Amino acid sequence: MPAESMVKDAGVDGALVATTPGTHFALAELALEGGKYVIVEELFTPTHQEADELVVLSKCLIASAYIATYISFGTY
Repeated sequence: MPAESMVKDAGVDGALVATTPGTHFALAELALEGGKYVIVEELFTPTHQEADELVVLSKCLIASAYIATYISFGTY
């Protein structure tokens, strides 16, 4: 589903932005302006200015979380 269609779809509550970091700002901004909940993977945005703009646009606190993945190369 194209991002523009998702924003207009009343059946969609939120968006997970898991694309390349250079696209995070535009996609998150589009979803927030459409009244959607938004989760953005790390790197949140490439610049502080873009991050600040999204925080203001979201009208709420933005939580940051990191998921650590551990890979073992041993035998079991």
